[in-house]
Amino acid sequence: MDEFKQQIHLEPLRGWLNDPNGLCFDGRDYHVFFQYSPEDPLGRTKRCWGHFVSSDDSESWSFTGITIKPDIPEDIDGVYSGSAVAADGTIHLFYTGNVEKPERKAFQ
Repeated sequence: MDEFKQQIHLEPLRGWLNDPNGLCFDGRDYHVFFQYSPEDPLGRTKRCWGHFVSSDDSESWSFTGITIKPDIPEDIDGVYSGSAVAADGTIHLFYTGNVEKPERKAFQ
């Protein structure tokens, strides 16, 4: 399967990648955060944020997995667009939570 993998673009092992949201450099590593739906290649399931990191040349990237997942009522239907800011040795992530059906009270 490696013959079909992208050689230039970032690509997770499975699922759907969309909308790079947080591109930053923390003084040591380059980071790319993005909308990620690991269970569905068409992005129809709840969206999370995935993360790639490059610690040397910004050409070789490692996928580290899910960084933010919907886990509170304010993002019950997904973690959407946002940003990442590196400051004082910490990466701060800001995102928009999505609630498609406000009448739902409990996280499912």
